[in-house]
Amino acid sequence: MASFTALPAEILPVIFGYVLKSQHLAWLCLVNHVFYDFAAPLLYDQIMIYSWHRDGKIRIIQLFCTLSRTPRLAKYVRRLVIRDFPKSASGEAAIAGDIFSFGLRNCVHLRACTWTRDGSLTSKILQALSALPFLEDLEINGHSDGNYRPQLLLSFTKLRRLSIIMPSASVAEQLVPWSHLTGSSLRDLTLICKSSTVINDRLLQTIAPSLIQLEQLHLTGCSRVTHAGVWALLEGNISGLKGLGLEGLSKSFNMSSFVRSCRAKNALSHLESITLTVQQHFELPVWTADVIDLLSASRLRAFQIYSTGAVFEAQTTDDFWGGIVATHGPRLTRFSVHRMIISLDAIDSICSQCPILEQLFIVVEPGNWARLSMSLSKAKRLRAIHMNYPLEAHLDEPPILSPDGALQIVSACSSTLTEFGCNTRVWQVIRPARTNKDSSAMPGTPLEALPVLTAYENPEVPEQFLVVRT
Repeated sequence: MASFTALPAEILPVIFGYVLKSQHLAWLCLVNHVFYDFAAPLLYDQIMIYSWHRDGKIRIIQLFCTLSRTPRLAKYVRRLVIRDFPKSASGEAAIAGDIFSFGLRNCVHLRACTWTRDGSLTSKILQALSALPFLEDLEINGHSDGNYRPQLLLSFTKLRRLSIIMPSASVAEQLVPWSHLTGSSLRDLTLICKSSTVINDRLLQTIAPSLIQLEQLHLTGCSRVTHAGVWALLEGNISGLKGLGLEGLSKSFNMSSFVRSCRAKNALSHLESITLTVQQHFELPVWTADVIDLLSASRLRAFQIYSTGAVFEAQTTDDFWGGIVATHGPRLTRFSVHRMIISLDAIDSICSQCPILEQLFIVVEPGNWARLSMSLSKAKRLRAIHMNYPLEAHLDEPPILSPDGALQIVSACSSTLTEFGCNTRVWQVIRPARTNKDSSAMPGTPLEALPVLTAYENPEVPEQFLVVRT
């Protein structure tokens, strides 16, 4: 009898490409030498460690012991995400600095590195990363004080994507010379602050002449950045910005003035994705009209918006959703709204007027699933849906959607759906073929594939949990 291990080696990469969990890839490595040769590169291709992972701090030490001692495996690593770190100075953690730098130097094909745990980034780690020939994507914690020498950042001169979280004043000072060194290659810049004032209009205006080829710009929590600073980065841009995120910026940000500047220079004609935040002090009708005007000349494919404070009721926003859909519906693949309730009428309009919509993240009142399901069924290419209930102050716990209720909604959706979530719960949607047990069925009768909800296996954090950052 033929066995799974006797499969032709040529088709193993195709099969293994559907295996998502690292544990399952590790099991495949144990089958035989042929399986190992194909599974090991996938196992080490991208490594992600988050703070909620069980024994994450221990696993980091174990991982880098392996990478530092086994260059053969380290060469497979192309993406590394470290969002947890053993900060204790005792035992194994005391020698971790050398283990990490040695391990990183062996990752000779590393292209993207994320290292965001506050206090974990060191000068040795930065030196090891800067020596890697293919590194082009860097996301780091910007709190350098007492941790690393900010001047080492100038060694990264070929980056295409740079993200700095909570930069200290000394790191912000390096942005001016750094932009001169890496500006010719940099296409994607993200600056995320919490309460710091070091990222301001003056700094953005100073670095703008060096960053004329940006295609993605995301500014989050930069409370001293107004429309003037953002416009400085757009005014001289020659590539055409494709992605823009303006989240939790200064209360002095004048959207009307920003719209006039952008429209006069047609600065957002290449824009495909935008992320915006609504703040409580906004005059909502004026602000939403300005946003529709701002995006009128764009080729928008992804629209993301959320409130930084209280939840907005549906009656105040329905005209806004209608305006976005009327202008961009035929191109939209993603429509994402958080902390702003969307009415069932608006959802129906989105699903029926956005024919290639793939991702829908919405806030809805619980109940009336039959009508919601009918609307969702009109979106024929949906791959991911996530619903949030508005958090009511008088409720100790938010309502819970049962798996049966979720399956009822999923069953009405397109067969393209692979992910469904509600509040903090996310399921994968699979459709196993059902064996036809009806002996009277004609030969060639297609098997029925009904949706089934299973545990979420993708090692990536679901995108809907990454949207709200302020």
